[in-house]
Amino acid sequence: MARTACRGFTAAALRLVCDAAVAALALATLVNLAVEAVLGQPAGWFWVDLRWMHPVVADLLLVSFAVTVLSSPRASAAAQALALFFAGICLVDAVRFYDLLGRGELSSALPIPTSLALSCLLLFWSSRRKRPSQSRGWKSRLGLLAVGGVVSTAGIVAFTLAFGATDYRRPADAIVVFGARVNPDGHPSLSLADRTRTACRLYHDGLASRIMLSGGHGAGAPVSEPNAMRALALSLGVPDEVLVLDDQGTNTLATVHNTAELAREYGWRSFLMVSHDYHLARIKLFSERSGISAVTVPADETRSLRRYPWFVFREAAALLYWYCHPATFD
Repeated sequence: MARTACRGFTAAALRLVCDAAVAALALATLVNLAVEAVLGQPAGWFWVDLRWMHPVVADLLLVSFAVTVLSSPRASAAAQALALFFAGICLVDAVRFYDLLGRGELSSALPIPTSLALSCLLLFWSSRRKRPSQSRGWKSRLGLLAVGGVVSTAGIVAFTLAFGATDYRRPADAIVVFGARVNPDGHPSLSLADRTRTACRLYHDGLASRIMLSGGHGAGAPVSEPNAMRALALSLGVPDEVLVLDDQGTNTLATVHNTAELAREYGWRSFLMVSHDYHLARIKLFSERSGISAVTVPADETRSLRRYPWFVFREAAALLYWYCHPATFD
């Protein structure tokens, strides 16, 4: 009896989490479309790749999915059909990921793409038997909302980690290194040194002919971040004429905007963006909205950062904030 009750509770909890996750996905879809409508331009890549489809058709499908999922306490036949459709597209994206992985065109420390997880979620949600429609009480709705909030938070963190775990290195015109703290003795901090060393390896591997070192001048630091990176790069055998210093890269958005300006000056068309894995999703967002053709490369870490969990959660919150911020569309 106890075992049966435990199984029933587990099944109910799994259904609740699944419902909350799909509802959160539907709500996020509406937010994505609203951001595009208000700001008048594409909001950037999202959970499913529909760039091969006419934008109007893609938006209609996304709206239909979101509305049918959110309009009823139980999934309708239309919602199930649309969920199956998007599950199939996500599965195709996952197959592409593994094809690129197999051909060596990318590598990943976490070889489970977000698209595969979303495909499994939508397949499970759309295929399980639905009970007859009934109204949810306020306690049930509050519980679903609370679980949805937890699932949404976990989803953003998972996306930040999954995206950052993938190394998209390939030939490009320039490598961009994002700044970090300089120690009081003028040497790069561990984070800054790891990013710089990774960029130098990319240069020595022949993937780009120029390196842009971007950062600011922290309080109490005897030298700026770009100058600290320059000294390390020179010690690693990178010629000085290869280096381009950007002392105005005081934050991530500034570095991306400055990259776009220097791209016009030097005629650069493609970039390898180097930073720590937790930082790369936001860099990709800024790059897309600035019209930069860029792929991300996670820094090779000498050791794990002590405050890594904090950095991940902070970046997940920053990604959500800047996703809706109009400054990223300038």
